[in-house]
Amino acid sequence: MSRCDLHIHSKFSARSGDWLFRRFDFPDSCTEPLDLYAQLRERGMDFITITDHDCIDGCLAIADKPQTFISEQVTTYFPQDSCKLHLLVWGIAPAQHQDISVFRSNIFELQKYLAENRIAHAIAHPLYSVNGKQYVAMFAGGRNTTAAPNTHGDSLYAWALP
Repeated sequence: MSRCDLHIHSKFSARSGDWLFRRFDFPDSCTEPLDLYAQLRERGMDFITITDHDCIDGCLAIADKPQTFISEQVTTYFPQDSCKLHLLVWGIAPAQHQDISVFRSNIFELQKYLAENRIAHAIAHPLYSVNGKQYVAMFAGGRNTTAAPNTHGDSLYAWALP
């Protein structure tokens, strides 16, 4: 069985999403991508990727190393209420990163792009607190139950918890 940490940040995830880290202006990570690569290999990872926030700079810094692939953590939004969600996307090309940057303002358009291009993806934080609400979300066939009916393809479940 192969091992890979599919959700890890380098120094290129400069601004944390965690409120406490933001309060003190701490990044999600201070680790150099090359140091991260070495640490992950030492810990037995067969494949290495870095999922920095909305950028692939960390991955590009280690792209010449064996067994690496490009990934990122994408910040995307529900169009009807601007609620934020983080998606992990794996195995992308730099040109796909540029496309993702265009589509990320609308989670439905982004998910359609990812599916059409057969890009592996998952929700980074399935229990996510946004705008004072706790959201549970997952990709599946179904209906969007956030604030408005999903008119973008019935590809996402998301609902607020009381």
